[in-house]
Amino acid sequence: KGIKLGSCYVIGLPREKLEDMKKTLDFALNLKKRYGVSMFLSVATPFYGTRLYETCLEKGYLARELSPRAFAEAEQWWGRGLIKTEDFTPEQVRNLAAKAIKKSNWLSLLPFMKNPLRMLRLAFTYRREAGRYLRSLAPF
Repeated sequence: KGIKLGSCYVIGLPREKLEDMKKTLDFALNLKKRYGVSMFLSVATPFYGTRLYETCLEKGYLARELSPRAFAEAEQWWGRGLIKTEDFTPEQVRNLAAKAIKKSNWLSLLPFMKNPLRMLRLAFTYRREAGRYLRSLAPF
């Protein structure tokens, strides 16, 4: 007891379909709900010199020009992905990821709901962080 768990997920790989991504995210959210396992989510990024880059180049899956900024944005769930296939667009991957992150944030509140006094104490102690967290729960 007391050990915090986390799991990492990558979505948006070639040959992956939107339904596959949804299943992955549902699995991650189920782990969060049942066991409190934090979800760390990234979007597949075709870095130069990797097999993923070669595949994307060969099949025409690169959605836009590759630049240092594009790479920095692409990995983040809120960023603009670099892979576009017959099965998904970067925007679709971003929307799926955003919904999953929002659900995960809501699930993070469950332990605090069991102890409202503790939740209020933490909210007053960490006002700025609490405000930022509450804003993150607003509709996408």
